[in-house]
Amino acid sequence: MNQSQFQQAAGISAGLAARWFQPVDAALREFGITAPADIAMFIAQVGHESAGFT
Repeated sequence: MNQSQFQQAAGISAGLAARWFQPVDAALREFGITAPADIAMFIAQVGHESAGFT
């Protein structure tokens, strides 16, 4: 996943995507989240818990 794909998946602005892409990508790698459905679920959950990455 690249930053643009993360922005689209999370439904966030380019600025928020720039701020959060690297930490989210690092967490995905650290915890072995590699399947597209699992990545989507992780982004959705983190987005919900963080009020849209704000």
